[in-house]
Amino acid sequence: MIDGRVKVSRLAEDGQQVVVDLYQPDDFFGESALLHLPRRSEQAVALENTRLMAWTAAEIEDIIMKRPRLAVALLQILAQRTMDFARRVESLSVDNIARRLARSLLRFSERLGVPQEDGSVHMAPFTHELLSQYVGTSREIVTHYMSQFRRDIDFSENDGAANPVTAPSPA
Repeated sequence: MIDGRVKVSRLAEDGQQVVVDLYQPDDFFGESALLHLPRRSEQAVALENTRLMAWTAAEIEDIIMKRPRLAVALLQILAQRTMDFARRVESLSVDNIARRLARSLLRFSERLGVPQEDGSVHMAPFTHELLSQYVGTSREIVTHYMSQFRRDIDFSENDGAANPVTAPSPA
């Protein structure tokens, strides 16, 4: 991806949309096309103005044959994604919704956020609907917990700006 943000999702058997992940510039997605499946189960939706580069599966295979180090780099990225998905499945299995939401917000801030000079992280806004599709709950429940998170954080004044001092631990 060159510019923008993209949401990749799948439809669950019950018809509910499940967000697989969000992607930003320098990320790639669509690797399931390399499996040559007759039917694709994922869909990609641009969340803002987005510019992409695209290659066919045959072009990727050709590039990999010519540049084996690229194949190793792709395998490393895919292995990291597999580990991230395993952590997410574990979280879906053992964490309550508040903890899953907190972990997801932290993950998004680490992956998609832009560190600021004051130590904060700037992120493009996410809708509660998108967060609910990622966390595996309803938009209303995400709204409830986001409001609770805001109430639970103690704020202090520092240089005229409100800064979070304490927050519930997602661990």
